[in-house]
Amino acid sequence: MNAGYRIVPTAGKFTVFGRYNEDVAVHSTRAEAEEEIKRCLQEDARAEMARILVDTAIKSYMDMFGADRDTAREEIARAAEFRD
Repeated sequence: MNAGYRIVPTAGKFTVFGRYNEDVAVHSTRAEAEEEIKRCLQEDARAEMARILVDTAIKSYMDMFGADRDTAREEIARAAEFRD
């Protein structure tokens, strides 16, 4: 499944377009373009998991402290910026 990504052959190259029709990359071979799509799909999956984890953290903070969503989001974001 390509989740909206597509490969368009142009002038001897293979252009990968993203799900919003943005130009992602141009490759010399179809195989390279297909690998690009695999990388994009993996990146999309990681980003979605990060969104789920952040949403879970926000909801947990709201439940624990009775905070509204904006306050919880701000506190989680501030904590995420913390460095040892």
